[in-house]
Amino acid sequence: MSCITLHHLNQWYNDMETGAIYGRPLSPRTQILHKHNIKPILRHLDANVQGSLVKALAKAQSEVQRHQDAKRKHQYDAAISLVKSLIFHEYYDESALLELKKHRPRRCFPPKRTVVRDKDILLLIQTNWSISGNTYYEKLLNETIIGFIYNTGLRSQEVANLNLDDIDL
Repeated sequence: MSCITLHHLNQWYNDMETGAIYGRPLSPRTQILHKHNIKPILRHLDANVQGSLVKALAKAQSEVQRHQDAKRKHQYDAAISLVKSLIFHEYYDESALLELKKHRPRRCFPPKRTVVRDKDILLLIQTNWSISGNTYYEKLLNETIIGFIYNTGLRSQEVANLNLDDIDL
């Protein structure tokens, strides 16, 4: 693999605009994302000219905070696009793309939803009655709201926005 120069980057920018890599031009938004997300990778390439693009990508992604999974994916996509352009212009061979694809960031799923069980609701209601400082009316109102939310599946904001006319008694 050769060192990436400004000439290579300009060719890549042109390839994104003309569609030489993918057969169609990339959207302006994707082009902006690629240009923005390749910068940290190139910064690590400049620091270590002998290093490969894969090492530079790994170093750039190690600087991304743990919860920023989309940023890691955008950096990876930009690196893939750049390597495809370099392959298209015969600066790199196909092995560079295969090597880079091994470092694809894992897809992260959102955390599992928590399930409220009957015993949790009973504990919440018991705690409501054991709290001192609330009047009997407030405790009864709290228990009613807790039961209403649990039995209907409404969110707390939806319950707060309810009017008496919204409920069919």
